Amino acid sequence: MSRIVYSPSTPFGKLTAEAVDYVLKAQDAIDRAVAVANAASAGGATPTNLEGSPEFGVATGDGSDFYTAINNLKTNLAAISSASLSQIDMGG
Repeated sequence: MSRIVYSPSTPFGKLTAEAVDYVLKAQDAIDRAVAVANAASAGGATPTNLEGSPEFGVATGDGSDFYTAINNLKTNLAAISSASLSQIDMGG
């Protein structure tokens, strides 16, 4: 796929560039959060370790759902990135 050039100096070009930056920042943040969750829960084997943890403070009984949710978010953000984000990233 080739790079798509647009002007981030236009109102919606700027909005698009900002959205791309937000997705990239979110991807970095969730990657770090999942790494910490993996370390705290033995790779998801004991997601109850996330409950009341100083890192996440997940409510009792929600550890497994939380672990699944953040991993799903990581997967979905990676899919966005691999699908088209690199084409429209203006490097901002």
